Amino acid sequence: MIFLIGLSLSMDTFSLSLSLGTINIPKKRMVLYSLIVGLMHFILPLLGYFLSNSIKNIITINGDKLLMIIFGFIAISMVVNLFSKEEKQYRFNIIDMFICALSVSIDSFTIGIGLIFSIKTVLLCCIIFFTLSLIFTILGFALGVICKHKFGKIANIIGLILIVLVMIIG
Repeated sequence: MIFLIGLSLSMDTFSLSLSLGTINIPKKRMVLYSLIVGLMHFILPLLGYFLSNSIKNIITINGDKLLMIIFGFIAISMVVNLFSKEEKQYRFNIIDMFICALSVSIDSFTIGIGLIFSIKTVLLCCIIFFTLSLIFTILGFALGVICKHKFGKIANIIGLILIVLVMIIG
């Protein structure tokens, strides 16, 4: 059950990293972002778990709307990159990484709140969430880069379509 939850938590980060892989992001930044996402998927469920009694009655987090807004900004950036004549590297600075990682990890916070009612080994859950999100972020980047090399601008369009679909469906 925990593996399936971790797998579902990793799907939005996979979609985002797949799309980001179609634009030119330095490999070191891809690795750093993957680690940040993994850490967020480790820390946020723990926070949710330990703060669940005091938070669940006070705060309702609408992660879907936050994710939609952030994916919207990324989609705009991808459109600009798509119509750019020269192929430049997208910097993807630490603030961008943190905001994107938080947006795809916020749902793990709410999962952490629910874990208090069903799980005794929350640390093991967080390790599974960390591992799966790290792996799927790296896989998404790798697949995005492969698509970029194989299909060129078409990969950018597919990445953009994926982002928009996640915004609409998510």
